[in-house]
Amino acid sequence: SKREKAMINLNECKFGDRLKMRNGKMAIYVGKAPHCTSHFLVMDSIKFGYGMLYASDNGIMDNHTERSYDIVGKWEEEK
Repeated sequence: SKREKAMINLNECKFGDRLKMRNGKMAIYVGKAPHCTSHFLVMDSIKFGYGMLYASDNGIMDNHTERSYDIVGKWEEEK
């Protein structure tokens, strides 16, 4: 399976930025922990109420085989 080209660089995000996952849902950028390479995000989860996500710089959720949680870009407001 070829890795898709990243559509976002999470190093350019700041706390509270609203991002869009491949599944169309919103994730909120929290930050990058100094002791690790992952960026932290929170998302609304039907199962848990909220969920923590850990993404690489390119928005790929390395700890998920499920690609629908990958970050594909900034959240655009529906006008």
